Amino acid sequence: MNTNTVKKNNKQIVTVAVITYHSSATVLETLDSIVNQNYGPANIELIISDDGSKDNTVRVINDWLVQHQTKFHCVKFYANKINGGISKNCNVAWKAATSEWIKTIAGDDILLPSCIADNIEYITECKNDDIAVLFSKMQSFKVSEFGIKQDLSILPTLDDQKIFQLSAIEQFRYLQRQGISGAPSAFINRIKLAAIGFADERFSMIEDHPLWFKYTSNKNKLFFMNSVTVRYRIGDSVSRSKTTLINERFIKEIINIDEEIIIPSLNDGGFLLVIRKRLWANFALLISRAFNNRVNCVSKFLLLIAFSIRPGFVKFQLSKLKRKS
Repeated sequence: MNTNTVKKNNKQIVTVAVITYHSSATVLETLDSIVNQNYGPANIELIISDDGSKDNTVRVINDWLVQHQTKFHCVKFYANKINGGISKNCNVAWKAATSEWIKTIAGDDILLPSCIADNIEYITECKNDDIAVLFSKMQSFKVSEFGIKQDLSILPTLDDQKIFQLSAIEQFRYLQRQGISGAPSAFINRIKLAAIGFADERFSMIEDHPLWFKYTSNKNKLFFMNSVTVRYRIGDSVSRSKTTLINERFIKEIINIDEEIIIPSLNDGGFLLVIRKRLWANFALLISRAFNNRVNCVSKFLLLIAFSIRPGFVKFQLSKLKRKS
């Protein structure tokens, strides 16, 4: 281990990478959750990368840093002028990191007080040099129009947690079919992240699925810790909106990921899977265009049919019913 990653109190320096974009309304809560880590901010390398926000995000962060930056081991803030997308924004922060481990957090999510300590304790006690990524549980929540926080479900679900019991090759095969939840909880080894080439910047909106796919294709198993470490905010996002039927850019990026990295990895036995992957996404785009991307009973029903073709969708819906029963 590089001696620069250890403080006098023998605690390992950990990087917390904050990824922001139009986060002025939420980023203070994110930053406060970092400075209040019981691991101690003096043992944290804080790196913030903003993806060309046009709101007050940069000013809010700078004002906060004036009060708190001296509490950290070091602080680096990249206020990028051009919006490069999520993957590039993550890479700006990740490539600037100098510690052995990186905890990434979006500018609207919250670290629980023992998040860093719990991850480091697990890794230390596990004594497994093969850990490249460690996932954990997330408490999802939403905020009402009156500012009241409401806790939702714990993620990943019990069914999804079984994925982490699989070998690297089994996880790879699973990721050929569908993604996994839990990205906001990921605790990443910097050396192994660099070894796979960081996030794939061909995909600007979806950084996590291609990244986990690269890890497992390089025989890196994804690990899991049975502790809640993050509060994950649910709201309108690139994949979810109350005002439009779908985000067409997001669906097109899923198609791009499938065509560029997933489908080429399938053997001859994946013919039906390829058909389903191509069919559901293009059907969804067709429905969106036919209804001018507007939400109504017919468009929602047709979209449900399209999504039912998607690999893993039926299993996901059954797991939701199981959780409610």
